[in-house]
Amino acid sequence: MLKSGNDDFDLDEHFVEFIQRFVGDGTERMQARSPAEIDDYLENEFQSELEKAIYSQADGIAADIVDNATEYATARQKQQLEYESFVAESWEPAFTLLRVFIIATIEAANDFIVRHRTRDNAQDPVLGTVIDLHGRAIRLANEAALLMRSGYAEAALARWRVLHEVTVISMFLKKYGPEMVERYLDHEAVEAWHAMEELQARVDRVGCKRFDPQEVDDTRTAYELMVQKYGKSFKSQYGWAASIIDGRFGFRQIEEDVALDHLRPWYRYASHQMHGNPKGMLGHRVQSEQGNAVLVGPNITGMADPGALVSISLLCVTCQLLSMRDDTSRAFVMATLKKLRDLVEEEFNACQQNADSAVRAYEQSFADPATSPRQLKS
Repeated sequence: MLKSGNDDFDLDEHFVEFIQRFVGDGTERMQARSPAEIDDYLENEFQSELEKAIYSQADGIAADIVDNATEYATARQKQQLEYESFVAESWEPAFTLLRVFIIATIEAANDFIVRHRTRDNAQDPVLGTVIDLHGRAIRLANEAALLMRSGYAEAALARWRVLHEVTVISMFLKKYGPEMVERYLDHEAVEAWHAMEELQARVDRVGCKRFDPQEVDDTRTAYELMVQKYGKSFKSQYGWAASIIDGRFGFRQIEEDVALDHLRPWYRYASHQMHGNPKGMLGHRVQSEQGNAVLVGPNITGMADPGALVSISLLCVTCQLLSMRDDTSRAFVMATLKKLRDLVEEEFNACQQNADSAVRAYEQSFADPATSPRQLKS
């Protein structure tokens, strides 16, 4: 149901009205026909007429929704802002401290880059790549922070999952140096070819323009050259790491190599929020007296885990960047960031208690927990 101010736009209601009109018009037309003609009509014409009428009605309803799109969107945005204010009542101290921590890591990295980045990254490909990955880590942390502020803890965990991957890979590249960085960057040719193959095989179904034949040939050639250079194992998703990790290798093995596998349980939990498995689906249900209700909007609880995890990964990826060069202030900056990160986690844990208390107090006023501010239904 779409809402515009106090007016509701109910598609079910429009559908019922449409069926009533269609049946009514059909009944009038059938009165002048014989039973045989009616049977023939129902068998050969009814379905096509119904489909034409449905599409015609859908065009009109869609046009009406578009005409009133600003009102519908404004009403929903107002509802979202009200909920964000409700979330902030419990979480604002933690959100603020996380924002300060992100800013501190940006400033520390910027100061380091100004002092140590070479004019040409080719002179130090490891440093250049680690700096680029740190920039991506900052962006991911900011995305997670915005999602938490809007009440989407599970989505923030999904962004942390990517942040964790970036942190692990950055540490792995730094550990094994220029040759590994070269393999990592060369693997882009493999990823580009696999992506092109998938799209080319489905281009007619998705309605995209086919790649230029020369572009296909160039991409395939680049891929084949890399496989020839590094071997068949280079074809796999993490084939760039095959020279270090024997046997079966993937992200888990890279994670273990840099000793960040203690975060594996949270990585798996975050994976449930990204995939269509039953664990992720069932995790979005809340209990009510009427049965299970599906959480389709923001939630006031659950920010503590993504808040702590984002700060942990951001600390790791920042400190390993700072450790790439000798610097008199390095130890001081890293110690300060670590202390600030600890304070972030403490604040998130304290705010989680506030949020749980707020939910319990609010739910006491409802017979059905599904109507509590735990969820915002569309």
